[in-house]
Amino acid sequence: MKLLKLGILISPVKIFVSVLLLCLLVSFYFIDAFKVSSIEKAQSDALALAQHHAALVNTTIEKNMSANYALAAMVRQSQGEVGFFNTYAKNLHQIYPIVSHFTLSPNGIIQHVYPLAGNQASLGLNQLEFNPQQEEANKAKSSRLLTLAGPVKLVQGGVAIIGRWPVMLKDKAGEEGFWGFTNVAVTLDALLEKANFSALEKQGYDYRLVKSLGEDETLIFASVDAELKQAIAIDIQLPNDVWQLQLAPTAGWVKWADLQLEIVSYLIISGLIAGLVALICHIYLIKNGLEGVVKQRTLALTNTNKRLTGLLDAIPDFLFEIDDNEEVLQCHFPSKLLSRRFGTHIVGRYLTDVFPESVILVYQDSFKEAKTEGHSAGKSFCLDIEGKEHWFELSVSYSISSDYNRPCFVALARDISRRKKAESELRIAATAFETQDGILITDTQHKIVRVNTAFQKITGYQEAEILDQNISLLRSGRHDEIFFQKIFACIDDCGYWEGEIWNRKKCGEIVPELTTISTVYNDLKIPINYVYIIKDISLTKQNEQLINQLSYYDSLTCLPNRKMISEKVEQLIKQAQHQSLTVNTSGHYLPLIRHALLFIDLDHFKNINDSKGYSVGDKLLQEVAHRLIDTVRSTDIVARFGGDEFILLLEGVDVSLDAGRALYRAKKVSCLINDALAQVFEINGEHFYISSSVGITEIDESVDEVFDAFKHAELAMYEAKSSGRNRYCFYSPQMQEKILERVNLETAMRKALIKDEFLLYYQPQFDDLGVLRGVEALIRWHHPDKGIISPMQFIPLAEDSKLIIPIGEWVVREACNTLARWRDDPLLSQVKVSVNVSVIQFAQDDFVDLVRLILVETGASAKLLQFELTESMLIDDKANILAKMQGLKALGVLLSLDDFGTGYSSLSYLQQLPFDQLKIDQSFVRNLNGQGDQHPLALTITTMGHSLGLEVIAEGIEEKESLLKLQSFGCNLFQGYFMGHPMPLSKLEEVGLQQLSLMQTDS
Repeated sequence: MKLLKLGILISPVKIFVSVLLLCLLVSFYFIDAFKVSSIEKAQSDALALAQHHAALVNTTIEKNMSANYALAAMVRQSQGEVGFFNTYAKNLHQIYPIVSHFTLSPNGIIQHVYPLAGNQASLGLNQLEFNPQQEEANKAKSSRLLTLAGPVKLVQGGVAIIGRWPVMLKDKAGEEGFWGFTNVAVTLDALLEKANFSALEKQGYDYRLVKSLGEDETLIFASVDAELKQAIAIDIQLPNDVWQLQLAPTAGWVKWADLQLEIVSYLIISGLIAGLVALICHIYLIKNGLEGVVKQRTLALTNTNKRLTGLLDAIPDFLFEIDDNEEVLQCHFPSKLLSRRFGTHIVGRYLTDVFPESVILVYQDSFKEAKTEGHSAGKSFCLDIEGKEHWFELSVSYSISSDYNRPCFVALARDISRRKKAESELRIAATAFETQDGILITDTQHKIVRVNTAFQKITGYQEAEILDQNISLLRSGRHDEIFFQKIFACIDDCGYWEGEIWNRKKCGEIVPELTTISTVYNDLKIPINYVYIIKDISLTKQNEQLINQLSYYDSLTCLPNRKMISEKVEQLIKQAQHQSLTVNTSGHYLPLIRHALLFIDLDHFKNINDSKGYSVGDKLLQEVAHRLIDTVRSTDIVARFGGDEFILLLEGVDVSLDAGRALYRAKKVSCLINDALAQVFEINGEHFYISSSVGITEIDESVDEVFDAFKHAELAMYEAKSSGRNRYCFYSPQMQEKILERVNLETAMRKALIKDEFLLYYQPQFDDLGVLRGVEALIRWHHPDKGIISPMQFIPLAEDSKLIIPIGEWVVREACNTLARWRDDPLLSQVKVSVNVSVIQFAQDDFVDLVRLILVETGASAKLLQFELTESMLIDDKANILAKMQGLKALGVLLSLDDFGTGYSSLSYLQQLPFDQLKIDQSFVRNLNGQGDQHPLALTITTMGHSLGLEVIAEGIEEKESLLKLQSFGCNLFQGYFMGHPMPLSKLEEVGLQQLSLMQTDS
């Protein structure tokens, strides 16, 4: 009804016009809304697309510019020594394939470029002074941050984006100083290709990539030359710089074809709706239109969310959105590994519930920096995920969240475990390269491409001097070409060789080096390099030589020692045993080589050591060594065998036709040696005379052991000594028999002491009236098989074997038993018993105590016991001898000086010794009736003895005339075969008085 009334009031035309105008007005309103909606949708799509490509730009630049960190680590690790930059950059280039080139700019000047090909023009460019790069280079230097520069027109051509990292090194004082830049260049075309900008043009968009410099902009790249209208802009945060991506549809934000269709639609709808029906229909259309728009918006948002989710999933980092209270608002995990470690259940929890304390501290530091700077990057932390360490680099931005209407942080953590591992391996490789051993790397053409510091120290060559040089530069000339061919043949087969090579240093010195050569292969197992590891072993060689010197040479004379000559003789013995007189293919006899061995011993050398000291003796041995060397040929060997014994090994001679040639030469050399050593030696201003005894043996197939060779020569030497010294003697098997006889005799002598085979004979001593005054006790050996053995046979051997000590003790004890036996005999109770004392026996420290003990045990009278001492005993240790003589005198024992006139005793010293008797040696008695000068000597000795208050006795009287003369000289006692031979005790007691009566009758 109301409408009817309204229709009555308003004409249809007016209603129509009014409705039409109203519809047109409403249509225009919705058309405008549609336009705005279309623009917003298009811009939303463009914004998502721009963010995607901006993220690609950001990711591509950050990823490739991170190569600066590896370059900077290499520079810091080597302290600015970047000689192996090419190898290092080559490896980096495999990791960062779109990088155009890597450069190092010490002090801002480009000095190292990889790859060099095509980039030579950049060498020497000063980035701090070159106008197109000066501002950004100084910015990087002053900020000490990785700084992005670009677009840069390269000197070598082309346009690139360059990341510069200022490298700071510490000096010796520990202060950091600017070393230079590491530079990583990515061509603009490669960057745009990686960011897939070509897809924008295909999708109908124009774009501009600009660099923000305050209010100014620098164009990096644009798809069109003109400015973009109503373009959306996305800021791209880059190292020490901000870029902006501007994006706008080529055809504009509104599609006019769609808009025109919409206008026509609304006009048609407006025309169809007439009146209230038109208005209702028009409202209905508007409603349906709005629902469509909502659906489109919802679909668009859904698609946008899907795209954003896809983008997030494509990012290899896990992301948290965290509020100011460290509560996790949102999270994103790119991998199942991280999802298992954290899971979406962490939303609504706090960081302290999620991470360990060490990681919390890193997040908190980044939050503080982000609040101040708006962004934080570069901090890293480590997480243990399923038993493995994972390193993450943290980036944090700070803003007001529109969803939560409160401040929040967006924290993105990138897994940098591989990078960490690569950096660690690079550091290890760099450290291993700078070892104490020299390292040299060549290419397959043997040209040197790299050396380390130790190599430079060993050879003296600096790296710049030797790079690109052939390895033959180091050769010493000691090895021929075949030697090196064998080395590389081994390397080709095994990929490895180790051994000793003599090389030449820069100074010209040739040194031995222990060298290891290894082959480096590429992925196709093709050799690309050789790595030499060298060690100077000069000191080792010197030590070996010193050890050899100490082991094989005598330290005093520097002659070969016993060990060396023994090994040489052993070698000659083996050669002799393998030699034989065989006929060769020509029918000639092979030469039979024989060597002569001389055993040289210095006569009476001990006297010089004892009288002048060992220092003089050592100098004398050195002079003897010099004379021996001068006497023989250079091919002969002179060695010191020990003490004053020398060995001379004469060069072998061919005895195939003359078996005596070797011994004939040995005889000749022995004469030369005796003559050379007989010459006076002058040491410390004193003159010394010595002689030598030489034993000679031949080394032939009959000698089995080294010991036998030396034993034969030594036996011959002892035979020379026993023959009078200062002569030579050849070895014969009879010498061995003689030694065996001595050994058997010594063994039998030891048994004789046990079996009581020794006995005493007594030779009477008379005064000038023929009265028996004493006897000399003389030992005899009654051998069960050989009968009586003379003392001349066994006493020298007893002295050599020290058996004279127990034998001498037995003689003293037996003599004392005889005195005890005669103690109650009126005819023999006052007869003295004289006992000869050996030098060795008298030298015993307890000799006086032993005599005292024997006197006590036997009960003999000490005043009837007399010891006969020889003059030779008085030479050594006179103070000790005098003390022992005084000890014997204190016991009451008498002392007689035997063989007077044959020794070297001093008469002034003789006056000080407590002798009771002087015994004229039989050599002065035998020829008293013949020609000679014994007559005045015997008279002089008698007179001198009386002047000293000594009793004088003569021995060796064999004729009556001698007895009469000695009686006329005034001798007190007489002994000899004329008066009586040595006899057993029982016979002496039986015939003693009878012999005494006959002597008195004759006189």
